[in-house]
Amino acid sequence: MSHSYLRRQIFSLTTALFLADGLFICSSQAQDIRFPGLWTGVFFQNHIGSWDWNTSLSNLANLDDSNFEGIDYPVSAIRFQFVNLISYHRNQHWYFSTGLHYQRNYPFDDRYNNEFRPFEQIEFRHKISTMAVTHMLRLNQRFIEVKADQEYSLNHSFQYKTSLNIPLRIISEHKKLYLSAYSEEYFGISGPFIYDSFCEFWLYAAVGYQWRYSSRLEIGIGHEYLVRNSLLDTRISWYPAINYIAQFNWHRA
Repeated sequence: MSHSYLRRQIFSLTTALFLADGLFICSSQAQDIRFPGLWTGVFFQNHIGSWDWNTSLSNLANLDDSNFEGIDYPVSAIRFQFVNLISYHRNQHWYFSTGLHYQRNYPFDDRYNNEFRPFEQIEFRHKISTMAVTHMLRLNQRFIEVKADQEYSLNHSFQYKTSLNIPLRIISEHKKLYLSAYSEEYFGISGPFIYDSFCEFWLYAAVGYQWRYSSRLEIGIGHEYLVRNSLLDTRISWYPAINYIAQFNWHRA
C-alpha cells in the first residue's frame, strides 16, 4: 500500500473530524464548557462459538484547572465507565447484544453521581473493499442518581454508532497497522435528564498496531459534545486517546 494512499486516508479522516467540530462551534452557546482532556481505555474480548463477551474500562480526564460559573473544574477524572455485554450471532453480519453500562461522573469529586445503564443493541457488520464497517443501534435505559432525593431517575435514549477499520500495512498474519475511526450519536427519548433530542456526540480516529492476534494498541484523537442542562449549555472537549484491546481466545480466525 503506497504512502500517498495512507496520507489520503489520514487526511480525509482528520478533515472530517475538524469539519464536524466546526459545525458545533458555529451553533454553540455562551455557556459552553471547553477543556482539553485525555481518554484511556482497556477492552477485553472473548468468543465462544456463536457468543461473544466484551468488557471495557475507560476514563475521560480534564487536563486543565479552570473555574466556570463559580465552580472549580480541577485536573481530575470527569467520567469513569465500565461496560459489560454479551452478543449472539448466527452469521458474520448480524449481532444481537444485551449488557450493562456503569458510569461514575466526577468520581473523585464531591459532585460525583452514579449511573446504571442496561441496554439492548443490534449490529450489522460488512466490508467495503478492505474496509470493515460496523453499524450499531442501542436502546439505553439510563438510571441516573439524584443525590438530593437519594433516588435514581429513569431516562431513555437511542445510541447510533458507525465504526470503520482500514488496514494500512500488513506485516504478517497477526501483525498489522490499521486505521480505526467512529462517530457516535445519542438521541434523547424521555426522562428528566434528557435535555435535547440530540444530546451527545462522539468522534474518534486512531492509528492502531496489532502485534499478535491477542493484542492491539490504538493511539489517536477523540472529541466529545454533550448537552449538560435544560438551557442547552454544552460541554465540549478534544483529547488524545489511548486504547488497549486484548482477545482471550487467541486462535480464533
